[in-house]
Amino acid sequence: MLRATLVLFTALFAVIILKMKLFKHHYFALIVICIGLAMVGVSSLDGANEHELEDPKLEGKSNTAVVGIIVLLTGQIFGALSYIFEEKYLSDFDDVHPLIVVGWEGVWGTMIMTVMLAIFQFIPCSNPDLCSGGVIENSLFALQEIGSSNLQIIFTAALLPLVCFYNTSGTSVTAYGSAAARCTIE
Repeated sequence: MLRATLVLFTALFAVIILKMKLFKHHYFALIVICIGLAMVGVSSLDGANEHELEDPKLEGKSNTAVVGIIVLLTGQIFGALSYIFEEKYLSDFDDVHPLIVVGWEGVWGTMIMTVMLAIFQFIPCSNPDLCSGGVIENSLFALQEIGSSNLQIIFTAALLPLVCFYNTSGTSVTAYGSAAARCTIE
């Protein structure tokens, strides 16, 4: 539920970076979102504390919930910034088609993740809940898992054009609408 912070951060960055003007109904909607986010955030922390009392093995899990919320909010900030900059560049350069933007995002994303996965293959990790095979990323194991099932191979192959369509649609909404519209739709 905290994913709704994306709308909040996008509105904030639209005002700061894009110099957009918000109206009364925008502020009302943002206040409602903030109230909902506060309720969800408090309930997740409260739930972690209740489970600690019931099960001594879960002591310290509320700290994990706080870390999780911080990581989630950081991700939402970067996501909102990417939408805002996408809107800025798509509006500044009228001759750039959304499909070209998605293509270049895919090319750069693939190159960056290829390098990161290669690095993560060699970083040791001793936490069995977090890591598989004693390293942060075990791509060979992941490929073996995908290849072990024909259905998984079909789903993985089908996912590629679906992600392309999803990203093209989202970028088109940003180009012809706004980043805020994209956040609301997603």
